[in-house]
Amino acid sequence: MTRAFLLEKETFAKEKKLGKRGQVTVFILLGILIVVIAGGIYYTVSRQNQTLEPKEKEVPSQAQTVNLYIKQCVNTVLESGVNLIGRQGGYIEIPQDPVGVGEFKNYLPLSLNSKVVYWYYKADNNVDFIQKPSIESMEEEITNYIDNNLMSCLGEFNEYQGFNVRKGKISVLVDIQKSKVVTRVDFPVRIEKGDFNFDFDTFYGEYNAPLGELFEIAEKVYDKEQGDYFFEKKTLDMMSVYDEIPYVGEVDSCVAPVWVKYNVVKDFKRIIRDNTLFYKIKGTDYVLSREKNSYYELDAGVNAKEVHANFLFSEVWPFTLEVFPEENGLLKGHSVTENLGEARGLAEAFVCMSTYEFIYNVQYPVLIILNKNDYTFQFSNMVVIDKNTPRVNKDEFFTVDKEYDQRFCQKQIDFNVDVVDEKFNVIDKADVKYKCITHSCKLGQSDNGLWKGQVPLCINGEFVGEKEGYHFGRAQISTNEPGSALLVLEKLKKIKVDVIAIRAGSGEVREGEKVFIDLEEKNKKFSRFIIYPEQKEIELIPGVYTAKIFMTSPVTGGLTVPEKIINNCATVPRGAFGALFGINEEKCEDVTIPSTTVDQMMTGTKDFTFLVTENDLKKNKLIFYAPYYGVIKDVTDIGKLMEQEGKNPSFE
Repeated sequence: MTRAFLLEKETFAKEKKLGKRGQVTVFILLGILIVVIAGGIYYTVSRQNQTLEPKEKEVPSQAQTVNLYIKQCVNTVLESGVNLIGRQGGYIEIPQDPVGVGEFKNYLPLSLNSKVVYWYYKADNNVDFIQKPSIESMEEEITNYIDNNLMSCLGEFNEYQGFNVRKGKISVLVDIQKSKVVTRVDFPVRIEKGDFNFDFDTFYGEYNAPLGELFEIAEKVYDKEQGDYFFEKKTLDMMSVYDEIPYVGEVDSCVAPVWVKYNVVKDFKRIIRDNTLFYKIKGTDYVLSREKNSYYELDAGVNAKEVHANFLFSEVWPFTLEVFPEENGLLKGHSVTENLGEARGLAEAFVCMSTYEFIYNVQYPVLIILNKNDYTFQFSNMVVIDKNTPRVNKDEFFTVDKEYDQRFCQKQIDFNVDVVDEKFNVIDKADVKYKCITHSCKLGQSDNGLWKGQVPLCINGEFVGEKEGYHFGRAQISTNEPGSALLVLEKLKKIKVDVIAIRAGSGEVREGEKVFIDLEEKNKKFSRFIIYPEQKEIELIPGVYTAKIFMTSPVTGGLTVPEKIINNCATVPRGAFGALFGINEEKCEDVTIPSTTVDQMMTGTKDFTFLVTENDLKKNKLIFYAPYYGVIKDVTDIGKLMEQEGKNPSFE
């Protein structure tokens, strides 16, 4: 009918037959559209009914112990999966690294068995990758985790407290909500004892963790960084403000200044570490003591006053720095008179000045940690400075395929792999992998402590065994002929953590103070990182740990860093045709870094080494002692924090 109104009066009759045929087509399309919409509504409503409205049938008293046992396992495995996905940046299975070589992988290695996926990173082949998960992908990963681990929790379930048990196939549905994660597990179970029998069909689980809310905040932070380059711009400011990083400048000296690159890298890492601690997400749980402190705020449109947000960079994390010009590890300035030959001496009687200008390529990770109600979601993002400018977002990014390289993982050689704990008790349902160069192949899970099957052909490859609650085990073995391997996994021991500040008074960590504790057992390639008082438990294994502890405290009235004006220059295309033909020009502008009052300051730090024994981990509590120098009065006093006396941890 719409078309008929557009037709001229004299042509309407000619089009009448075609119009009828068009109407039929329209009705068919409308019918299809209605079916699709109705199907979508039915799917959405059906899914909501499945997840949000548990309908468990009444269970007789004789079957309650079995019912509670299965429900407890459903909730235990759900909680484990949700916690793991929060720790690893929205992933349970770390995506396969498409490059696999170089300083940076596709994840931030907090330790070999603790990894946080980069949502954005630049690989060593200079290709940009995006690995940001979605609610749907996280639901799928938790679904698979429950499907793969529920039976391991239930154990040998053919008999239970005198019941004969028959089990059917497990089917799992997961729904991530703002403040909780719920699951429905369709799991046919029939129990029989004498004349009594009962059939279970569905079990529901729920974990009160704000995964949905924290993921939404993480997305906003990520999108803000992708659009505004918050971390990159702050890094360029650090390069301009700190004298330890030679950037662009001049000195009143006839002798050109020289810097050692090794020292520049060391200082650069320290400066990034110290500044990253002060970053805040506007709208989360903190209060600015002064409006000028907004310099450190990342405004991503967040309104979540109950969420704690922390940003971290550690000097032991991957870091690359290229600087031009460089000569044998030295960065050299130039005297303005150095090219005057014999006239140089005369010229220097009137003018004595040296200049320097260096171009930097820098890459390093930032860990973004969000915490609410003792639940943590964290992800990492790479900061990239490219020729003294923030990285440029491209129209297209590569996404990482999670599937392993099946061409390499072709099974050829028979092998047996025994999986045990440190006391040689067999470990069931441990994931067994084989790694060769840059490839990693999933082999399967141990059955009663043994995996049997075929593996790829490789010289000096490595078997790796992993299971939740254990430190991984590994064994380097060539697979050019049939053989066997032994993997020993150490069980993680959970212990409470307390911190005492070394200062007059009770030693209590006061409101607003935070203590950052970084532990590493280098021989076993095991590490842990906690923030106290937000985290009051830690999982450890016996060993000799190197540790770094530092404390931050609120600054009453703030510590003021004076305003500084810097001149930033960048090479840009000249006009519309410049980008087309590669014609560039240098544009410079003065950037004012406002006077900033820091309201949170490092007040103590110490490195130390300590021994943890098996008996230590049987005790109730691990106490760390945080050095406290006090709030420094001037930024030049920061070095005094490193001179404090420390005290090794103790167990009670």
